[in-house]
Amino acid sequence: MSTPENEMTSTHERTAAGTPKGPAGGPEGAAGRPKGPVGGPEGAAGTPKGPAGGPEGAAGTPKGPAGAPEDAAGRPEIPAGAPEDAAETPKSPAGVPEGAATSPPNDARDIHPRAHCAVDPDGRITFRLPPASTPHPQLLLRLRPQKGRPETTLHVLDLAPDPDRGDGRWHAVLEPHPVLDEGRWDVYLLPEPGAERRRLRPGLRDLRTLVDGHLRDRPSPVAVRIPYVTKDGFLALRAWRRTAHAEARAIGVEGRALTVTARLHGAELHEDATVRLRLRGTDTVRTLRPRADDDGKGFSFTAGPGDLTADGGGAGRIWDVFVRPAADAPPIRVARLLDDVADRKHVHVYPAIEADGSAFRPYYTVDNDLAIEVT
Repeated sequence: MSTPENEMTSTHERTAAGTPKGPAGGPEGAAGRPKGPVGGPEGAAGTPKGPAGGPEGAAGTPKGPAGAPEDAAGRPEIPAGAPEDAAETPKSPAGVPEGAATSPPNDARDIHPRAHCAVDPDGRITFRLPPASTPHPQLLLRLRPQKGRPETTLHVLDLAPDPDRGDGRWHAVLEPHPVLDEGRWDVYLLPEPGAERRRLRPGLRDLRTLVDGHLRDRPSPVAVRIPYVTKDGFLALRAWRRTAHAEARAIGVEGRALTVTARLHGAELHEDATVRLRLRGTDTVRTLRPRADDDGKGFSFTAGPGDLTADGGGAGRIWDVFVRPAADAPPIRVARLLDDVADRKHVHVYPAIEADGSAFRPYYTVDNDLAIEVT
């Protein structure tokens, strides 16, 4: 029976009791979140309660486990930032416009200021911060380095009095250009140039313009920035920068076959276009013929058990998905980037195809790239 895309588990399309787990045996599966206090819900990183229910003081928020980077063999571009597992997006309280994400209420003892941010249709991000006690505060964006490497990329924005408010608040605007390098960018406040930087907590995140981002064609290079909340509760940006991009849309299971519908951005399909399934860590490639739309942008393809086991391999194997728009063009990764979901791996979970004693499950990696796992 066919499983349409709108029946997949998604925290953005329906309210779920918990975050679904990733595919069994996946190489980058994250360790489960620790349980909270006795009687508390699983996954709640709650602060232990003091007498009479009051929160017990803590020196700071404990950091979550470091995300294990996924083997990116065969990817045309490797992000500079270290990946981390998906952070659950807090639910919006009553009265907040639909599509705007919020964070928990401010704690008077929290030394980290909160920053609101909003994204406009052109990708411009506006940050708004509380009044500052210094005359020249700045906003610092730091590209998170790979493990064991020093930080090398910083981007500084000057903060200025917010022209739309008269309450002393400050604002800064991150323009669509220059394009940020691919990776995760942590956001800091510099009270003044050269001062010690302070991490920022998230306030209201208005991401409504990102929800239908897949409906707009993107030129090359394809640049995406999504504000999100890290596992330890701070504000960050997830950025992608790719010469061209194939946006995965519908993923369906029909009998013993997997069908993927996608659309190209920054490139066009030619008559000799192919879809390539590359077995991770090897030179094995399976080539499929896509069904192209008339505009040379949209396409779909179908893969069955024979396409995923032709090398004679068994369980525990992963196929990365690419499209080559022309015979002499470089392959383009199929991924899903053009909406408001910064970490998709544990948000969109698909059923498996059972065939010939194996299971084939499509899933999104920690970089939101499409892959197929054989178990």
